[in-house]
Amino acid sequence: MKTSITYLFHWLFLINCEPLDLLLYHSNNIYSHFEEDKSGVGGAARASHILRVARQKAAEKTGPPVLYLNAGDNFGGSYLYHRLKWRIVADVLYILKPDVMCLGNHDFDEGPKNLTRFLEKVKIPTVGANIDVSKEEGLRELIKPYHLINVANWTVGIIGYTTKKMNRSLHPDGIEFTDELEAVRRESRKLRAMGIKIIIALGHAGEVVDERIAKEIIIALGHAGEVVDERIAKEVKDVDIVVGGHRKSWMTKKKSSGKTSVRKNGREVLILYEPGYLRYLGMARIYFNQYGDVVKYTRQPIFLHSKLLKDRSIRNLLLKEQANGEREILGKTRVTLSADCLASECNLGNLMADALCDHLANLYKGMFWTDFPIAVINSGLFRETINITHTKELTIAQIEKILHFNSMSCTLEIEGRYLKQALEQSVIWDDTSTGQLLQVAGVHVEYDFNKQKGSRIRRVYLRCHNCKIPQYFPLEDDRTYRIITTRHVTIGVDGHYGISDNMQKLEFGQDLGVILQHYIRNFTVVSPDVEDRIVIENNKCPNLRATRLLVVWFAIEQILGILLKG
Repeated sequence: MKTSITYLFHWLFLINCEPLDLLLYHSNNIYSHFEEDKSGVGGAARASHILRVARQKAAEKTGPPVLYLNAGDNFGGSYLYHRLKWRIVADVLYILKPDVMCLGNHDFDEGPKNLTRFLEKVKIPTVGANIDVSKEEGLRELIKPYHLINVANWTVGIIGYTTKKMNRSLHPDGIEFTDELEAVRRESRKLRAMGIKIIIALGHAGEVVDERIAKEIIIALGHAGEVVDERIAKEVKDVDIVVGGHRKSWMTKKKSSGKTSVRKNGREVLILYEPGYLRYLGMARIYFNQYGDVVKYTRQPIFLHSKLLKDRSIRNLLLKEQANGEREILGKTRVTLSADCLASECNLGNLMADALCDHLANLYKGMFWTDFPIAVINSGLFRETINITHTKELTIAQIEKILHFNSMSCTLEIEGRYLKQALEQSVIWDDTSTGQLLQVAGVHVEYDFNKQKGSRIRRVYLRCHNCKIPQYFPLEDDRTYRIITTRHVTIGVDGHYGISDNMQKLEFGQDLGVILQHYIRNFTVVSPDVEDRIVIENNKCPNLRATRLLVVWFAIEQILGILLKG
């Protein structure tokens, strides 16, 4: 009887509602990149300032009501996260204050106990309809299938979901992940029975699932990727809006469907997402009629450029932690770490490639020594040589300066013929162009520049993975090899299309800077050398004029520095 009265109350309440003008902000796949990037773009401080201003206007009735949703993968690859783990994520999200969030696959990386500590600290309603935490006492009260929130006298239902592929890639003890669509359908029916007219699906499952969900639900907040998002939008009849994460098309050459809405039962269901790394803050202005149907909307994602103001509390928090990190000594080097990598093997490239292979070997649980014995890196990644000083100490700040841009590691499989093609493409330069040599680990390759472009390889030997003692064997065209590389290689940067056009089973991992820091910390002292992994005979030096200009510019910088100090 009590339940029936509750349902009747919801129905009567909603019939008398005025139309709703909603300002919806959203973010996903931040991966702990709370600071601005090396180009001065993005960052949590800028996003926080925008949210604070919008919320203040809403409170003063000079702007529309605000709802901010977070679609997961807040844990991840920044150097701050590597040092501080879940604590820095909790500190920043506590200030950003999402109204509701769901969990991404990487948010489980530290295990159930630390996830429990994180959720207890941030105190943000967390939704996951397809996450079974019944065996985890700490999480049982912290993750719910849905959350109800009052927005301008409207009760909005937000249903969460996380990619079910967690069962294959990461399966925490005591946690199960069920089918996303079935879970969202189940919870949306409950909300419709309660009289909830506006339902949002908040997810981290992918664009296809998102699209399918949008055909049946209210607000679905998820982290399962674009495939899942679009399926939810299409196939879950009660959902009004899908807010998703876990999308991979923006990180590869693969084209997204690009769908931002689907038609379902004569009405439009929105699909909202942002690329990630908090370079943009997603924003949509959505107008609902008195029945809870979307009648009009505008999507206006905000590019967090360098001229935007920053929230002081987050800025000060990050500056403090950054200063602490920059002073932290990771280890030492006995040798200069040379970034002269465009046209020849370099020891900095060897160090980075070895770090990638070591990273995966440490994670490997099989009967051999690793499952990814080969690393391939674009040489344009490296920005700055580190010359040894009298102390030879390496700090986090120095490692950050080594890399020219932020990039994440990627694992993939590729046939031998296409890997050979990629190695050929990395030496197509002549004496008038700039080199783009791939730096490697687990590879011995010999080139002859007396041969024509495209046929300069003499021989290639690759390191085995299904062996207990690593050995090198000739490359076989028809054999499939497992390699670890950079995101930039997977999207064909510098013309490396042999890999980007032919790779299989692509997966994304840690940031390169984090992996390199961890490697140096573990080894304490490093001394990478040039060891004929890449042998080039009859080499033509690429872009000699540009190289000379760089040398001259470096000399000018040094002279100016001395004069200014004087």
